[in-house]
Amino acid sequence: MRFSLTSLVLLAGMVGFLPGPVSAEDDVLDSPVSSVDSSQLNVALKSLLVIASSDDNNASDLIGHQLQTLLPKMDDDPRLHYVHALSLLKQFRHAEAVQAMQSAAGHKLYYFPAHHFLIYEQIRQKQNDEAIESLVDLAERIGEPSQLWTSEEDRLEAARWLGRMIAYLEGPCGQPPVAKQVSQAELAMRMQVGPVYETELNRGMDEIHAEHREMQMLLLASLDTAALKKEEELKATADKEAELLAQKKSLATSAREQEAIGKEQLRDLDSQLSTMEKQYYAIQTSQERLQMSIAAVRVEIVQLPYGIQGVNGVAQFNQGSNNFSTLNSNSIFTMGLTPNQLSTALAVKQLELNSYVIEYQRNANNQSGLLAQAEKMVAARSQLLAVGENTDARNQSSLKGLSRWEQRLTKTKKKTLESTDKRTAAVRSRISLLSTYDSLSVPEELAGLQQSLNGDVIVP
Repeated sequence: MRFSLTSLVLLAGMVGFLPGPVSAEDDVLDSPVSSVDSSQLNVALKSLLVIASSDDNNASDLIGHQLQTLLPKMDDDPRLHYVHALSLLKQFRHAEAVQAMQSAAGHKLYYFPAHHFLIYEQIRQKQNDEAIESLVDLAERIGEPSQLWTSEEDRLEAARWLGRMIAYLEGPCGQPPVAKQVSQAELAMRMQVGPVYETELNRGMDEIHAEHREMQMLLLASLDTAALKKEEELKATADKEAELLAQKKSLATSAREQEAIGKEQLRDLDSQLSTMEKQYYAIQTSQERLQMSIAAVRVEIVQLPYGIQGVNGVAQFNQGSNNFSTLNSNSIFTMGLTPNQLSTALAVKQLELNSYVIEYQRNANNQSGLLAQAEKMVAARSQLLAVGENTDARNQSSLKGLSRWEQRLTKTKKKTLESTDKRTAAVRSRISLLSTYDSLSVPEELAGLQQSLNGDVIVP
């Protein structure tokens, strides 16, 4: 016997005239569905699950083909349709999966997973009247002792899920008209399920209430975080505004004061450049003297070997060209130096030459340093002149730039005040979504079915 939503609401108002609750033994009555051998059904389901769990793109078609043979033998068992529907969902063939679920739901054996999916779809698509009627039908089937279920566990799970959906539609769903309809039907649904399964219904409702509170706490935390972030952004904008004001005051300094500062800096740079110029020319004069000294010593070093006293006054070693040569006897004895004296004289001259070269190099380094400093000062001087010549124009340009920044900051401030935190908006959206509180995972469903079949015999 089936009741409409209106009749159930009226029935709820007559609670005082209802008969007493049925016994627990009647509520959990299990009756055979058909003469189908449950071990054969187990084997058939396992074979279909292997195909459904594979990565074969033709899995759902293969299952559909096998069902043509299996369904007549298995009394059109809804679990076979359900596996087919899962394989279709896995391949994103949603419309065909819905048809397969409806085939499973049309069986006299109430297989809750298929009804779960179909009612879920009604709620998700906001077919509110149809969804509430389906929930009422579920409540009646849960409490009807003669209704055939695949297992008592499924019946208990259905009662808990019914409680979850009642709580969702009355609260997190966020639609007052729907909440009012469900609230009106709730007492009738409670009477339909009876006291044995009402405990599970309450547990489901409590779960949703707890999850909803958790989401609301998450929303509050997100709001606090967003408010703090907005406060920090506004403070940063205020700091930039203060910085712009300070820059405008700085630009307001009179051109005469800026010119006076520039002239003072120019005089200082000119004085330093004049001093450096004198130092450079002094070093340059010293370098010229050192070049003359270096050249003279090198000449002396070249000439010294010609003063070596030779053997019999003929064969001489030419130190300047590193080879023996025949020299004029008159030049041989001009200086009359012995080899030892020549070696000593060469060493002295070499030391003298080295000292001149070192000093020359040091002066060259000093000149380079002076030139580098002078280049920087000349560049700074040019910059000061440019600043002085374009003070008014630059101030005007800077003031325009600051005005543009003020406009940007004003827009930023307005945008910050009007902005909505994305994370907060996402949490708000999640609170009202059905998928936050209930969803279907195809891989998990297939794995759960496979686990329930391993070593177990299906008992309807």
